Amino acid sequence: MTADPVHLNTAIRRRAGRRIAGPDRTRAASGHAAASKEPDMTLRHYRDGTFVVVASGEAAKTFHMRNGSLQHAENWNAVNLEDEGPSGKSPPDASFKDIDEATFSKQIARRLFKLAHAGKFDQLVLMADPRTLGEIRPLLHQEVTEKLVLEQAKTLINAPVDVIERSLRH
Repeated sequence: MTADPVHLNTAIRRRAGRRIAGPDRTRAASGHAAASKEPDMTLRHYRDGTFVVVASGEAAKTFHMRNGSLQHAENWNAVNLEDEGPSGKSPPDASFKDIDEATFSKQIARRLFKLAHAGKFDQLVLMADPRTLGEIRPLLHQEVTEKLVLEQAKTLINAPVDVIERSLRH
């Protein structure tokens, strides 16, 4: 079964009160359209220490929420792509770039599990381009998905912090 970025993982859907954003809409985790008269223009509804990952198939930036704003933590880059491969089977006509991006998605999922298991974060926001998010989502361990409070299918890897923060407000 292939991951579709618009359809949500069942474990995530069950988490009441969470917002899940897709390429064309934001839905409450219950699957119903989010009903809001005014958008929250602050990031204060995210707890301090919320871990934010902004990813693409080639790189990721991590942030921690502090006092209602994002503080850059570190950059993640793909490592040892030749020694690893993507999770599952790759189509025979997949390019080297596609294989590298799928491998990096697997590395992101593995790294998130290690951090979650070590108790490094209680809440997670995952923002990635639609394709990368679709590759990461099925690889996330339940321990990570239980901490997921928002996922957004947006390409923000090269965006400045204020644009990322603005995206989190909506």
